Amino acid sequence: MKYSRDNETFTKVSPFVIKRFFSCYLKGDLKSVKKLRDGTVLIETADDLQSEKLLGIKMFSELPVTVEPHRTLSSSKGVVSHFDFLHLDAETISEEMASQGVTGCRKITSRRNGEIKITTSVILTFAMETLPSRVFIGYESVPVRPFIPSPMRCFQCQRFCHIAARCEGKVYCLRCGKDKHDGDKCAEEARCIRVFKMVLRFLDWTIRGDTSVGGKAPIDPPPPPRVSSQ
Repeated sequence: MKYSRDNETFTKVSPFVIKRFFSCYLKGDLKSVKKLRDGTVLIETADDLQSEKLLGIKMFSELPVTVEPHRTLSSSKGVVSHFDFLHLDAETISEEMASQGVTGCRKITSRRNGEIKITTSVILTFAMETLPSRVFIGYESVPVRPFIPSPMRCFQCQRFCHIAARCEGKVYCLRCGKDKHDGDKCAEEARCIRVFKMVLRFLDWTIRGDTSVGGKAPIDPPPPPRVSSQ
């Protein structure tokens, strides 16, 4: 929930006022109500009746507000595979499966020999928190697998859980794991940066005779893995 006016937020609104408002307007207790940093309010309802009534709220403390479902928390994503998806575009699939709660469709592609090819799998977005176990493609029942997105990765320090725009680390080459080269192409052998840095650390410990880790230097580190260039 957010104020309709751009200059109004819930940042300074008392949480007691928010609770009194919902206690009078909705029957039963809400699961959770949280004020977010952007000045909006995140509300989790206990049942569908509360959700329907909550979406009908237009005013809060004599000021206009907008209530809309959360774009990600109120939905789920699953992977479905079917041969006929090769010949259907994503919009057609989404429209034909709208009656099953599908609100979006994205095709999964793969890169082979430098070419991007369409696969028989798609990522479906459902307007429900619980992912259905099966869906119908025409008359055929097809299983739905949970969609597991790729982890957030920084392409500056090559670590995970953050992005390059917020990274303060050193810049490393994506391919070889060494310091960033001049130019876009790297002719070095491809390797995992984490294993490569561990090997360099082991060599440094061996040369300096550092005994600060467990009383002795690590023994027999794994060699850098070879990555196929295909």
